[in-house]
Amino acid sequence: MAAFFWGRHRALWAGLVSLATYMGTIFTFNYTVVVTGAWAWHPVEYVLLNAVTIPLFLLFAAVVRDVREATEYAPPPADELEDQRCNDRRS
Repeated sequence: MAAFFWGRHRALWAGLVSLATYMGTIFTFNYTVVVTGAWAWHPVEYVLLNAVTIPLFLLFAAVVRDVREATEYAPPPADELEDQRCNDRRS
């Protein structure tokens, strides 16, 4: 949806923010369930709720890995390139 409305270059950012927010919500929900003791009364239901979210964690890990690989070999910013050119001319 972000790619359609804002352009493709913002879609990845919007997706990462959405996934990270959702994972934070999952952690908050589970913390509340454990602290209130609801986990002890309905363990099967809460295990099933958490099992449904496993693909989202795998998706987030895959996207983060792809982003890290894509940016690992990215060229330096333009100002650093200019500094390198100036140093080459001086030597």
